[in-house]
Amino acid sequence: MQEDAVKFARLARGRSPVGTLGAATRGELTRSTRYQEILAPMDLGDELRAALVVGSKCWGFMCLHRERSSPNFTTAEAAFLAKLTPHLAEGLRTALLIGGAPVTSPPPDGPGLVLLADDLSLAAITPAAEGWLAEVARSDWPGSSELPEAVCAVAARLLALEHGAHTPPSPMPRTRLRTASGRWLVLHASRLRAAGTEGRIAVIFEEARPSEIAPLIVDAYGLTKREGEITRLVLRGLSTAEVSEELHITPNTVRDHFKAIFDKVGVRSRRELVGQVFAQQYQPRMATGHEPDADGWFA
Repeated sequence: MQEDAVKFARLARGRSPVGTLGAATRGELTRSTRYQEILAPMDLGDELRAALVVGSKCWGFMCLHRERSSPNFTTAEAAFLAKLTPHLAEGLRTALLIGGAPVTSPPPDGPGLVLLADDLSLAAITPAAEGWLAEVARSDWPGSSELPEAVCAVAARLLALEHGAHTPPSPMPRTRLRTASGRWLVLHASRLRAAGTEGRIAVIFEEARPSEIAPLIVDAYGLTKREGEITRLVLRGLSTAEVSEELHITPNTVRDHFKAIFDKVGVRSRRELVGQVFAQQYQPRMATGHEPDADGWFA
């Protein structure tokens, strides 16, 4: 929640996806609050950070550290990591489509609620939230923390907005999280208001709806906005002529988009495309014995 050198968000949006603390501070690491408060007490020195970007989408971050007694990262080392970042990002993007254990058990009963103090310590939790937390992979818990990183991140984002000069926007801070069972969760944070008392931070857990996951799947396959629109219409069962009419484009243009979609998804026909999405998004949930709801998704 403070200004500092080589912040992840800045790397993701900047011209270069890689940066070192040493270079950013011109060798004076103590100019960084992060160095003073976090790195130096851990006997760490320079820090090399990278945003893992494919096209305009960031799929993750990487952070490498030097011991305090070691020399700072060199320009050549930063350049070497910059050459690796597209491949690491592509690996994360691909893992989104093939990773995750199959869903074999029913989800917790309804949304969950976690109440946090302003220091992000746990104040209260509902049974449903405990159920969702039990589904979060251990790799998403920072060390011995009592809460996953995603919970802390969405709450910290709310605090950062509150500490700024503007009112937090609507909708409030939110993030997506894939659980160890393969489900997608949406977490969103807001401030509780109570007369005469200091409001707690409320973080809500709920299973993601198709509209919240579809853009992520489209990005994972590297589909354009138009290709994503066509894919969603095909999954609804529309023919080429119906897609053409729905999107106000010619049938030949639709077929050209189909070819590009098939190449990116790794299929050869509309039937294989539907089967691919079915196998990844529907079949695991059907194995639980649950029926899809009115909008064709699984509650």
